[in-house]
Amino acid sequence: MRALHLRYLSLRDTCSTNQPKKNEAPPARRGWEYLIDVLESTPELEFLDLSDCVLPQPAVAALTGVLAAGKVPRLRTLLLENNDIEEESYGALSDAVLAHLPALHTPQFGCQRRSG
Repeated sequence: MRALHLRYLSLRDTCSTNQPKKNEAPPARRGWEYLIDVLESTPELEFLDLSDCVLPQPAVAALTGVLAAGKVPRLRTLLLENNDIEEESYGALSDAVLAHLPALHTPQFGCQRRSG
């Protein structure tokens, strides 16, 4: 999935906590996995809002990887408010933001950090 010229992406409050029904197979891929694919090909992205998305820890780790790899070098605003990010993930995310997002002006994690 490519989104080379995408500059603004808001998925605020779009969490999906639906679990498969009893005899139903889980989806092959979760929505956040598609999101990571998009973020890996959006070098012009300037605004990303994932607030209130109830991101699972694997999604936070994948997002951290995208940020640390410099895939969104023009990102100016990153909003991650009200996600349950574990303490260790929060530290890695903060490090990635500080080291790899020189254009960032508005970081808002506002996370309810959880210990381990």
